[in-house]
Amino acid sequence: MRILVAGLSHKTAPVEVRERIAIPSRDYVETVRRLVTAPFIDEGVVLSTCNRSEFYCTTAEPEQARGHLLEFVEELGRRNGHTLSSYLYTKEGEDAVRHLFTVAASLDSLVVGEPQILGQVKEAYLASSEAKATGFTLDRLFQEALRTGRDVRSKTEIGSYAISVSSVAVELAKKIFGQLGDRNALVMGVGEISQLTLRSLVSNGIRQVYVANRTHERSVEVAKEVGGTPVEFSRLLEVLRDVDVVVTSTASPRHLIRRDDLAAAMHLRRNRPIFIIDLAVPRDVEPECGQIYNVFLYNIDDLKAVAEGNLERREKEAARAQAIIDREVERFLGWYRSLEVVPTIVSLREKIDGIRDEEFQKAMSKLSHLSEKDRKVVEQFGTSVVQKILHGPTVRLKGIENDESARGLIHSLRHLFRLDDEEGTKR
Repeated sequence: MRILVAGLSHKTAPVEVRERIAIPSRDYVETVRRLVTAPFIDEGVVLSTCNRSEFYCTTAEPEQARGHLLEFVEELGRRNGHTLSSYLYTKEGEDAVRHLFTVAASLDSLVVGEPQILGQVKEAYLASSEAKATGFTLDRLFQEALRTGRDVRSKTEIGSYAISVSSVAVELAKKIFGQLGDRNALVMGVGEISQLTLRSLVSNGIRQVYVANRTHERSVEVAKEVGGTPVEFSRLLEVLRDVDVVVTSTASPRHLIRRDDLAAAMHLRRNRPIFIIDLAVPRDVEPECGQIYNVFLYNIDDLKAVAEGNLERREKEAARAQAIIDREVERFLGWYRSLEVVPTIVSLREKIDGIRDEEFQKAMSKLSHLSEKDRKVVEQFGTSVVQKILHGPTVRLKGIENDESARGLIHSLRHLFRLDDEEGTKR
Protein backbone atom coordinates (compact mmCIF):
# COMPACT_ATOMS: atom_id res chain seq x y z
CA MET A 1 0.00 0.00 0.00
CA ARG A 2 1.46 3.38 -1.05
CA ILE A 3 0.53 6.94 -0.05
CA LEU A 4 0.18 9.45 -2.91
CA VAL A 5 -0.70 13.12 -3.25
CA ALA A 6 -1.36 15.19 -6.37
CA GLY A 7 -2.29 18.85 -6.61
CA LEU A 8 -1.15 22.42 -7.09
CA SER A 9 -0.28 25.27 -4.74
CA HIS A 10 0.89 28.88 -4.62
CA LYS A 11 4.37 27.55 -5.41
CA THR A 12 3.31 26.10 -8.76
CA ALA A 13 0.22 28.04 -9.89
CA PRO A 14 -0.92 31.70 -9.88
CA VAL A 15 -4.08 32.69 -8.08
CA GLU A 16 -6.17 32.80 -11.27
CA VAL A 17 -5.43 29.09 -11.74
CA ARG A 18 -5.84 28.10 -8.09
CA GLU A 19 -9.23 29.77 -7.82
CA ARG A 20 -10.56 27.77 -10.79
CA ILE A 21 -10.29 24.45 -8.94
CA ALA A 22 -10.80 25.68 -5.38
CA ILE A 23 -13.27 23.33 -3.69
CA PRO A 24 -15.58 24.85 -1.05
CA SER A 25 -15.57 22.89 2.19
CA ARG A 26 -19.28 22.18 1.70
CA ASP A 27 -18.32 20.13 -1.39
CA TYR A 28 -15.56 18.08 0.29
CA VAL A 29 -17.73 15.04 0.97
CA GLU A 30 -19.10 14.77 -2.56
CA THR A 31 -15.66 15.35 -4.12
CA VAL A 32 -13.80 12.78 -2.03
CA ARG A 33 -16.50 10.19 -2.67
CA ARG A 34 -15.95 10.64 -6.39
CA LEU A 35 -12.20 10.40 -5.87
CA VAL A 36 -12.32 6.98 -4.20
CA THR A 37 -14.69 5.38 -6.70
CA ALA A 38 -11.69 4.11 -8.69
CA PRO A 39 -11.17 0.40 -7.81
CA PHE A 40 -7.43 0.86 -7.24
CA ILE A 41 -7.83 3.72 -4.72
CA ASP A 42 -8.54 2.58 -1.17
CA GLU A 43 -8.66 5.80 0.85
CA GLY A 44 -8.78 9.51 0.02
CA VAL A 45 -8.71 13.03 1.46
CA VAL A 46 -9.40 16.31 -0.38
CA LEU A 47 -7.73 19.50 0.93
CA SER A 48 -8.50 22.84 -0.72
CA THR A 49 -7.58 26.34 0.52
CA CYS A 50 -6.92 29.66 -1.21
CA ASN A 51 -3.30 28.59 -1.63
CA ARG A 52 -3.61 24.89 -2.57
CA SER A 53 -5.83 22.10 -3.80
CA GLU A 54 -4.46 18.64 -2.98
CA PHE A 55 -5.77 15.09 -3.27
CA TYR A 56 -4.35 12.33 -1.05
CA CYS A 57 -4.92 8.61 -1.48
CA THR A 58 -3.62 5.15 -0.61
CA THR A 59 -3.27 2.46 -3.25
CA ALA A 60 -1.69 -0.89 -4.00
CA GLU A 61 -1.30 0.19 -7.65
CA PRO A 62 0.62 3.50 -7.54
CA GLU A 63 1.04 3.94 -11.30
CA GLN A 64 -2.67 3.64 -12.01
CA ALA A 65 -3.56 5.73 -8.95
CA ARG A 66 -1.17 8.51 -9.97
CA GLY A 67 -2.71 8.67 -13.42
CA HIS A 68 -6.20 8.72 -11.90
CA LEU A 69 -5.30 11.54 -9.48
CA LEU A 70 -3.85 13.68 -12.26
CA GLU A 71 -6.85 13.06 -14.51
CA PHE A 72 -9.20 13.80 -11.61
CA VAL A 73 -7.58 17.20 -11.03
CA GLU A 74 -7.41 17.89 -14.77
CA GLU A 75 -11.14 17.19 -15.03
CA LEU A 76 -11.84 19.77 -12.31
CA GLY A 77 -9.83 22.27 -14.34
CA ARG A 78 -11.54 21.45 -17.62
CA ARG A 79 -14.94 22.09 -16.05
CA ASN A 80 -13.74 25.62 -15.43
CA GLY A 81 -12.06 26.05 -18.79
CA HIS A 82 -8.45 25.58 -17.73
CA THR A 83 -5.64 23.12 -18.52
CA LEU A 84 -3.68 22.32 -15.37
CA SER A 85 -1.00 19.79 -16.32
CA SER A 86 1.87 22.30 -16.23
CA TYR A 87 0.94 23.37 -12.69
CA LEU A 88 0.50 19.96 -11.06
CA TYR A 89 2.83 17.98 -8.83
CA THR A 90 2.71 14.46 -7.44
CA LYS A 91 4.49 12.98 -4.45
CA GLU A 92 4.65 9.39 -3.27
CA GLY A 93 5.62 7.46 -0.15
CA GLU A 94 7.91 9.32 2.22
CA ASP A 95 7.78 12.48 0.06
CA ALA A 96 3.96 12.56 0.33
CA VAL A 97 4.10 12.03 4.11
CA ARG A 98 6.71 14.74 4.60
CA HIS A 99 4.72 17.12 2.40
CA LEU A 100 1.54 16.78 4.48
CA PHE A 101 3.43 17.24 7.76
CA THR A 102 5.09 20.36 6.32
CA VAL A 103 1.72 21.73 5.16
CA ALA A 104 0.08 21.12 8.55
CA ALA A 105 2.97 22.87 10.31
CA SER A 106 2.49 25.93 8.00
CA LEU A 107 6.03 25.69 6.59
CA ASP A 108 4.58 25.34 3.08
CA SER A 109 2.22 28.30 3.47
CA LEU A 110 2.40 31.54 1.53
CA VAL A 111 2.93 33.21 4.91
CA VAL A 112 5.10 30.82 6.93
CA GLY A 113 3.69 30.36 10.41
CA GLU A 114 0.11 31.40 9.61
CA PRO A 115 -2.33 29.63 11.94
CA GLN A 116 -5.29 28.98 9.62
CA ILE A 117 -3.84 26.00 7.74
CA LEU A 118 -3.97 23.65 10.74
CA GLY A 119 -7.73 24.13 11.06
CA GLN A 120 -8.13 23.74 7.29
CA VAL A 121 -6.27 20.41 7.30
CA LYS A 122 -8.44 19.23 10.18
CA GLU A 123 -11.64 20.26 8.39
CA ALA A 124 -10.55 18.41 5.23
CA TYR A 125 -9.72 15.25 7.17
CA LEU A 126 -12.98 15.27 9.15
CA ALA A 127 -15.02 15.77 5.96
CA SER A 128 -13.27 12.84 4.27
CA SER A 129 -13.75 10.74 7.38
CA GLU A 130 -17.45 11.66 7.41
CA ALA A 131 -17.63 10.49 3.79
CA LYS A 132 -16.10 7.16 4.94
CA ALA A 133 -13.27 7.77 2.47
CA THR A 134 -10.48 7.34 5.02
CA GLY A 135 -9.29 4.17 6.68
CA PHE A 136 -6.48 2.72 8.77
CA THR A 137 -3.62 4.48 6.95
CA LEU A 138 -4.94 7.98 6.19
CA ASP A 139 -6.61 8.19 9.60
CA ARG A 140 -3.23 7.67 11.24
CA LEU A 141 -1.41 9.90 8.73
CA PHE A 142 -3.69 12.92 9.19
CA GLN A 143 -3.97 12.52 12.96
CA GLU A 144 -0.16 12.48 13.23
CA ALA A 145 0.16 15.44 10.84
CA LEU A 146 -2.31 17.46 12.93
CA ARG A 147 -0.51 16.55 16.15
CA THR A 148 2.81 17.59 14.59
CA GLY A 149 1.30 20.91 13.48
CA ARG A 150 0.15 21.57 17.04
CA ASP A 151 3.59 20.64 18.38
CA VAL A 152 5.26 23.09 16.02
CA ARG A 153 2.99 25.91 17.18
CA SER A 154 3.43 25.11 20.87
CA LYS A 155 7.18 24.32 20.85
CA THR A 156 8.40 27.06 18.50
CA GLU A 157 7.62 30.75 18.03
CA ILE A 158 7.02 30.42 14.31
CA GLY A 159 3.65 32.18 14.59
CA SER A 160 4.69 34.75 17.18
CA TYR A 161 6.24 37.39 14.92
CA ALA A 162 3.84 39.49 12.84
CA ILE A 163 4.97 39.77 9.22
CA SER A 164 2.18 41.75 7.54
CA VAL A 165 1.81 45.50 7.90
CA SER A 166 -1.66 45.20 9.43
CA SER A 167 -0.64 42.58 11.97
CA VAL A 168 2.56 44.46 12.87
CA ALA A 169 0.46 47.56 13.56
CA VAL A 170 -1.77 45.69 15.99
CA GLU A 171 1.18 43.94 17.68
CA LEU A 172 2.85 47.31 18.28
CA ALA A 173 -0.39 48.70 19.72
CA LYS A 174 -0.55 45.77 22.13
CA LYS A 175 3.06 46.38 23.19
CA ILE A 176 2.20 49.99 24.03
CA PHE A 177 -1.16 49.42 25.71
CA GLY A 178 -1.18 45.73 26.66
CA GLN A 179 -4.62 44.28 26.02
CA LEU A 180 -6.87 46.36 23.77
CA GLY A 181 -10.19 45.59 25.45
CA ASP A 182 -10.35 48.99 27.17
CA ARG A 183 -9.04 51.03 24.21
CA ASN A 184 -10.69 52.95 21.36
CA ALA A 185 -9.46 53.30 17.78
CA LEU A 186 -9.97 55.61 14.80
CA VAL A 187 -9.45 54.34 11.24
CA MET A 188 -9.17 57.03 8.56
CA GLY A 189 -9.60 55.79 5.01
CA VAL A 190 -11.03 52.39 4.12
CA GLY A 191 -8.52 51.03 1.59
CA GLU A 192 -7.34 47.43 1.69
CA ILE A 193 -4.57 47.85 4.29
CA SER A 194 -6.73 50.05 6.49
CA GLN A 195 -9.54 47.49 6.45
CA LEU A 196 -7.14 44.64 7.25
CA THR A 197 -5.80 46.63 10.20
CA LEU A 198 -9.33 47.53 11.27
CA ARG A 199 -10.43 43.89 11.29
CA SER A 200 -7.29 42.87 13.12
CA LEU A 201 -8.00 45.47 15.82
CA VAL A 202 -11.57 44.21 16.17
CA SER A 203 -10.45 40.56 16.37
CA ASN A 204 -8.00 41.56 19.10
CA GLY A 205 -10.82 42.97 21.21
CA ILE A 206 -10.61 46.75 20.68
CA ARG A 207 -13.45 48.29 22.69
CA GLN A 208 -14.73 50.87 20.22
CA VAL A 209 -13.69 51.73 16.67
CA TYR A 210 -14.56 54.86 14.69
CA VAL A 211 -14.41 54.80 10.89
CA ALA A 212 -13.87 57.94 8.79
CA ASN A 213 -13.70 58.26 5.02
CA ARG A 214 -14.07 61.15 2.59
CA THR A 215 -17.09 59.36 1.17
CA HIS A 216 -19.21 59.13 4.31
CA GLU A 217 -21.51 56.47 2.85
CA ARG A 218 -18.48 54.19 2.62
CA SER A 219 -17.65 54.93 6.28
CA VAL A 220 -21.16 53.85 7.25
CA GLU A 221 -20.88 50.65 5.20
CA VAL A 222 -17.51 49.56 6.62
CA ALA A 223 -18.40 50.54 10.19
CA LYS A 224 -21.55 48.44 10.00
CA GLU A 225 -19.51 45.40 8.89
CA VAL A 226 -17.35 45.51 12.03
CA GLY A 227 -19.80 46.91 14.54
CA GLY A 228 -18.06 50.31 14.58
CA THR A 229 -19.20 53.94 14.52
CA PRO A 230 -18.98 56.06 11.33
CA VAL A 231 -17.68 59.55 11.82
CA GLU A 232 -17.58 62.64 9.54
CA PHE A 233 -14.15 63.87 8.45
CA SER A 234 -14.97 67.25 9.97
CA ARG A 235 -15.02 65.64 13.43
CA LEU A 236 -11.55 64.02 13.26
CA LEU A 237 -9.81 66.36 15.70
CA GLU A 238 -12.70 66.00 18.13
CA VAL A 239 -12.46 62.21 18.00
CA LEU A 240 -8.69 62.33 18.62
CA ARG A 241 -9.47 63.28 22.23
CA ASP A 242 -11.17 59.94 22.86
CA VAL A 243 -9.11 57.35 20.96
CA ASP A 244 -5.89 55.55 21.79
CA VAL A 245 -5.01 54.09 18.38
CA VAL A 246 -5.20 55.91 15.03
CA VAL A 247 -4.77 54.15 11.69
CA THR A 248 -4.75 56.43 8.68
CA SER A 249 -4.38 55.64 4.98
CA THR A 250 -6.11 58.17 2.73
CA ALA A 251 -5.24 59.67 -0.62
CA SER A 252 -5.11 63.18 0.78
CA PRO A 253 -2.56 65.52 -0.89
CA ARG A 254 -1.98 67.33 2.43
CA HIS A 255 -1.49 66.41 6.06
CA LEU A 256 -4.77 65.65 7.83
CA ILE A 257 -3.25 65.67 11.31
CA ARG A 258 -0.90 68.59 12.03
CA ARG A 259 1.44 69.07 14.96
CA ASP A 260 -0.41 72.03 16.49
CA ASP A 261 -3.81 70.33 16.23
CA LEU A 262 -2.51 67.11 17.79
CA ALA A 263 -0.75 69.05 20.57
CA ALA A 264 -4.08 70.69 21.42
CA ALA A 265 -5.82 67.31 21.43
CA MET A 266 -3.10 65.86 23.69
CA HIS A 267 -3.64 68.72 26.13
CA LEU A 268 -7.37 67.94 26.29
CA ARG A 269 -6.64 64.22 26.83
CA ARG A 270 -4.14 65.13 29.58
CA ASN A 271 -1.26 63.64 27.61
CA ARG A 272 -2.59 60.10 27.68
CA PRO A 273 -0.52 58.01 25.19
CA ILE A 274 -1.74 57.80 21.62
CA PHE A 275 -0.43 55.39 18.97
CA ILE A 276 -0.65 56.64 15.36
CA ILE A 277 -0.01 54.40 12.35
CA ASP A 278 0.36 56.45 9.19
CA LEU A 279 0.10 54.04 6.24
CA ALA A 280 -0.48 56.77 3.64
CA VAL A 281 1.86 57.87 0.87
CA PRO A 282 2.03 60.87 0.86
CA ARG A 283 1.74 60.88 4.64
CA ASP A 284 -1.49 61.91 6.38
CA VAL A 285 0.27 62.90 9.62
CA GLU A 286 2.79 65.70 9.84
CA PRO A 287 6.11 64.02 10.80
CA GLU A 288 6.72 66.55 13.60
CA CYS A 289 3.78 65.01 15.47
CA GLY A 290 6.16 62.28 16.59
CA GLN A 291 8.03 64.86 18.69
CA ILE A 292 5.04 65.41 20.98
CA TYR A 293 5.27 63.73 24.39
CA ASN A 294 3.45 60.36 24.54
CA VAL A 295 2.70 60.36 20.81
CA PHE A 296 3.97 57.13 19.23
CA LEU A 297 4.04 57.73 15.47
CA TYR A 298 4.93 55.03 12.93
CA ASN A 299 4.83 55.34 9.15
CA ILE A 300 4.61 52.62 6.47
CA ASP A 301 8.41 52.23 6.24
CA ASP A 302 8.69 51.77 10.00
CA LEU A 303 6.15 48.96 9.92
CA LYS A 304 7.77 47.29 6.90
CA ALA A 305 11.13 47.31 8.69
CA VAL A 306 9.57 45.59 11.71
CA ALA A 307 7.85 43.06 9.42
CA GLU A 308 11.11 42.24 7.63
CA GLY A 309 12.89 41.74 10.94
CA ASN A 310 10.10 39.47 12.11
CA LEU A 311 10.33 37.48 8.89
CA GLU A 312 13.98 36.73 9.67
CA ARG A 313 12.97 35.55 13.15
CA ARG A 314 10.27 33.30 11.67
CA GLU A 315 12.81 31.76 9.31
CA LYS A 316 14.98 30.85 12.30
CA GLU A 317 11.96 29.30 14.01
CA ALA A 318 11.20 27.42 10.78
CA ALA A 319 14.48 25.54 11.20
CA ARG A 320 13.37 24.42 14.67
CA ALA A 321 9.99 23.45 13.25
CA GLN A 322 11.67 21.41 10.51
CA ALA A 323 13.53 19.38 13.14
CA ILE A 324 10.19 18.51 14.78
CA ILE A 325 8.75 17.52 11.40
CA ASP A 326 11.75 15.32 10.57
CA ARG A 327 11.41 13.46 13.86
CA GLU A 328 7.67 12.92 13.51
CA VAL A 329 7.91 11.85 9.86
CA GLU A 330 10.42 9.17 10.83
CA ARG A 331 8.16 8.05 13.65
CA PHE A 332 5.20 7.71 11.29
CA LEU A 333 7.31 5.91 8.67
CA GLY A 334 8.47 3.44 11.33
CA TRP A 335 4.84 2.62 12.06
CA TYR A 336 4.04 2.51 8.34
CA ARG A 337 6.85 0.10 7.57
CA SER A 338 5.70 -2.16 10.38
CA LEU A 339 2.45 -2.65 8.46
CA GLU A 340 4.49 -4.61 5.91
CA VAL A 341 6.50 -6.52 8.52
CA VAL A 342 3.57 -8.18 10.29
CA PRO A 343 1.81 -9.65 7.21
CA THR A 344 5.18 -10.80 5.86
CA ILE A 345 5.87 -12.74 9.06
CA VAL A 346 2.39 -14.25 8.96
CA SER A 347 2.71 -15.18 5.27
CA LEU A 348 6.13 -16.73 5.82
CA ARG A 349 4.91 -18.85 8.73
CA GLU A 350 1.85 -19.97 6.78
CA LYS A 351 4.05 -20.91 3.82
CA ILE A 352 6.51 -22.96 5.90
CA ASP A 353 3.76 -24.54 8.02
CA GLY A 354 2.00 -25.58 4.83
CA ILE A 355 5.14 -27.23 3.49
CA ARG A 356 5.67 -28.99 6.85
CA ASP A 357 2.10 -30.34 6.94
CA GLU A 358 2.29 -31.53 3.33
CA GLU A 359 5.58 -33.35 3.85
CA PHE A 360 4.39 -34.83 7.14
CA GLN A 361 1.36 -36.37 5.43
CA LYS A 362 3.57 -37.79 2.65
CA ALA A 363 5.92 -39.36 5.21
CA MET A 364 3.09 -40.81 7.28
CA SER A 365 1.60 -42.48 4.21
CA LYS A 366 4.87 -44.48 3.98
CA LEU A 367 5.16 -45.09 7.73
CA SER A 368 1.75 -46.53 8.49
CA HIS A 369 3.29 -49.02 10.93
CA LEU A 370 4.17 -46.25 13.40
CA SER A 371 2.19 -46.02 16.60
CA GLU A 372 0.20 -42.91 17.45
CA LYS A 373 2.88 -41.97 19.95
CA ASP A 374 5.61 -42.24 17.33
CA ARG A 375 3.55 -40.22 14.82
CA LYS A 376 3.30 -37.41 17.38
CA VAL A 377 7.07 -37.52 17.94
CA VAL A 378 7.68 -37.11 14.18
CA GLU A 379 5.09 -34.33 13.95
CA GLN A 380 6.63 -32.50 16.91
CA PHE A 381 10.07 -32.90 15.31
CA GLY A 382 8.85 -31.10 12.16
CA THR A 383 7.20 -28.34 14.19
CA SER A 384 10.35 -27.80 16.25
CA VAL A 385 12.57 -27.57 13.16
CA VAL A 386 10.23 -24.99 11.56
CA GLN A 387 10.15 -22.88 14.73
CA LYS A 388 13.92 -22.86 15.05
CA ILE A 389 14.39 -21.95 11.38
CA LEU A 390 11.86 -19.10 11.54
CA HIS A 391 12.89 -17.70 14.92
CA GLY A 392 15.91 -15.78 13.63
CA PRO A 393 14.19 -14.20 10.58
CA THR A 394 11.12 -13.30 12.70
CA VAL A 395 13.21 -11.51 15.34
CA ARG A 396 15.22 -9.78 12.64
CA LEU A 397 12.12 -8.59 10.79
CA LYS A 398 10.54 -7.20 13.96
CA GLY A 399 13.78 -5.39 14.72
CA ILE A 400 13.99 -3.52 11.42
CA GLU A 401 10.60 -1.78 11.60
CA ASN A 402 12.34 1.60 11.91
CA ASP A 403 15.27 0.75 9.64
CA GLU A 404 15.58 2.35 6.19
CA SER A 405 16.47 -1.12 4.82
CA ALA A 406 13.15 -2.60 5.97
CA ARG A 407 11.31 -2.23 2.66
CA GLY A 408 14.13 -3.82 0.62
CA LEU A 409 14.52 -6.76 2.99
CA ILE A 410 10.79 -7.40 3.10
CA HIS A 411 10.49 -7.33 -0.67
CA SER A 412 13.50 -9.66 -1.04
CA LEU A 413 12.01 -12.11 1.44
CA ARG A 414 8.63 -12.09 -0.27
CA HIS A 415 10.32 -12.65 -3.63
CA LEU A 416 12.63 -15.46 -2.46
CA PHE A 417 9.83 -17.40 -0.79
CA ARG A 418 7.31 -16.46 -3.50
CA LEU A 419 4.87 -15.15 -0.89
CA ASP A 420 2.99 -13.08 -3.46
CA ASP A 421 2.94 -15.83 -6.07
CA GLU A 422 -0.24 -17.91 -5.89
CA GLU A 423 1.33 -20.71 -7.90
CA GLY A 424 4.44 -20.64 -5.77
CA THR A 425 2.37 -20.61 -2.60
CA LYS A 426 0.55 -23.76 -3.69
CA ARG A 427 3.88 -25.53 -4.17
